[in-house]
Amino acid sequence: MMKPAGRPRRLPAHYPKPKSIKTNAARYLVTAATWMLSSCVLSAPFNLYLDEFEGGKIKAHHQQTFIEYMANNNCQLTITDKANHAQIMLAMDNTKPKTFNPWLTASTYQDTPLSLSVVVKSSRGLDNLAQLTGERIAIVHSLAQMGFLNEIGDLNAQGLDLNSSDVFESGRYDGALALLLHGDVFAAVLPTPLAMQWQTKNKLSLLANSATQQRPYLAIHESITLARADAKQCEQAFLTLNENSKKAGLLSVFPLWVEGFEIR
Repeated sequence: MMKPAGRPRRLPAHYPKPKSIKTNAARYLVTAATWMLSSCVLSAPFNLYLDEFEGGKIKAHHQQTFIEYMANNNCQLTITDKANHAQIMLAMDNTKPKTFNPWLTASTYQDTPLSLSVVVKSSRGLDNLAQLTGERIAIVHSLAQMGFLNEIGDLNAQGLDLNSSDVFESGRYDGALALLLHGDVFAAVLPTPLAMQWQTKNKLSLLANSATQQRPYLAIHESITLARADAKQCEQAFLTLNENSKKAGLLSVFPLWVEGFEIR
């Protein structure tokens, strides 16, 4: 049976702060001087930023598999865990740093917006968030901007009270589902595309969804001109990634809700 990553803990009473998004987005800012220098080297690989808290598999062998696939498709990439070194990153409109522009849309299950859902086993017979007060709840990570912080305020407003609950940080979305199915937690907070994808097979009930209609996308730094040959090559390489790529493990470095990329 899968065990939680670390011990369950109660979130601080002040959490999440209303300014959480701005606080986390601030770490993406870089100086103009840095980008003027880096943009002079057109042949250098692009730096893809992967946030360790968003649930992707970012161990060295997963990264290497992805880098090699992209290289075989004429896109030279390196992967960084430092946001201020990024030239490409996953984002949404309210998480995107000002120095980045939307580039390629991230595909999700049935084109579902990246809202957040609270799920329980259907056998529980629950129908409102108040019934979760004091219960054990799984999330991916309390510092996951796109997979938690971005939408948790909306669920709080609907009645979800994580401050009264023991919260398990699973580190992976399928890990949060496993905790729920094994009975280690009473509910899980998951991105809505995954909640909908897993609902029928795992006999889940969706108690609440946050209201956002935002779609996630790859964002690219403003210093990179999309007409550049290397940028066009990387665009084509990302566009080859789809549901079949996910089954082959090529998308494992990204959060589990990513099913590929497309032009919108």
